[in-house]
Amino acid sequence: TCALPICHLTTTTESKMGQPSLLNGVVKAVLSGDTLLIMGADSSKGPPPEKQISLTGVAAPRLGNRNGTPDQPFAWGAREFLRKQVIGKRVTFKVESATPTGREMGAAYMEDSTSIAALLVSNGWAKAKPGDGPEAEELAGLSRQAEEQQLGMWAPQTDGSVRAMHWGGTFDSNALFEEVKSKPQDAIIEQVATGSMLRIMLLPSFHQITLMLSGIQSPSIKRAEDGSEDAAPFAREARFFVETRLLHRDIQVKLDGVDKSGALFGSV
Repeated sequence: TCALPICHLTTTTESKMGQPSLLNGVVKAVLSGDTLLIMGADSSKGPPPEKQISLTGVAAPRLGNRNGTPDQPFAWGAREFLRKQVIGKRVTFKVESATPTGREMGAAYMEDSTSIAALLVSNGWAKAKPGDGPEAEELAGLSRQAEEQQLGMWAPQTDGSVRAMHWGGTFDSNALFEEVKSKPQDAIIEQVATGSMLRIMLLPSFHQITLMLSGIQSPSIKRAEDGSEDAAPFAREARFFVETRLLHRDIQVKLDGVDKSGALFGSV
């Protein structure tokens, strides 16, 4: 028996001699250049279980955060490469280990059996970690080739190697609205808070905004300090409906207005 969500995802092969089984899923989100959020493929009974997995044997540059930690060079490029390769795609994966902090490590493969870790390393968007065995040796060889060819993160650093971020709350929403109103802006949906409230990264300016969709309001979801959620009826289903279509997808957003508190309204 197992209480973890992974146990309810679809198993593709039986475990042999203690080896973890491969499971089926769909990539719901790409959290960094080496970390995926994978959900169950069957959503017929509502939002399916999810599993966050960091790829074994590789390390991509770390993204910064709103607390003041900047990106490591090429962190955004690594996340974007992986996002464009796998978002919304069916994959197979297995959890192989966990760190003392609870971070789960494992392998993931595209539908054609391509190792996602090998795909990252061969294109220069992650380093191979030292290790033993044929898989570690293969990754090390791919990493050397990418470095020799100056691919991905091995390319010479430029001003664009690190994002110049504008986190929400650090800029004037009214000034941003006046600058871009009625002009469709390229963007990426970074988080879906509710069915009608989205956290969006505007490109190429890297303004992170919270956008309320004009003209509608989805059921609310309140999050407590301990991470638990108090969701109104159908709120999770509404959020999931939007997540599966827009989360980490390339979109365009048009800002329609800003209220007295600085909240932005617009269309996706």
